[in-house]
Order: sequence, then C-alpha cells, then structure tokens
Amino acid sequence: MFPHTVTVYNKYMDGTAEKWQRTVITGVLWNSSKGAVVRKTGESAVDGLQLMIPFTAAT
Repeated sequence: MFPHTVTVYNKYMDGTAEKWQRTVITGVLWNSSKGAVVRKTGESAVDGLQLMIPFTAAT
C-alpha cells in the first residue's frame, strides 16, 4: 500500500553557515497528477501532488 521512497531536504542555519539535512523515507505513497487549464489569457499548469507518510514509515 505504501511502495514509494522519497528524499526530504531541510535547510537550516548553523551560525552563519547554511546547511542541509537529507532524510530518506521509505514506505510512503506518492500520487502526482499533471494538468492544464486553458483560458483566454493562455494556458496555466494545474499539477498536483499528494504525499502520504504513515507513522510506520522508516527513516
């Protein structure tokens, strides 16, 4: 039911240095969709993403 793996990057400051914390999470559900809306002024994207991370997901 939760077959996907994602990587989350968190930016934080350590004093004046910018640092990044990388966390790999397995056992999640990633559902994305691509779409577009056509208007008189042109086309615009209506992409979507749903990410479900259960409490039992492994880091």
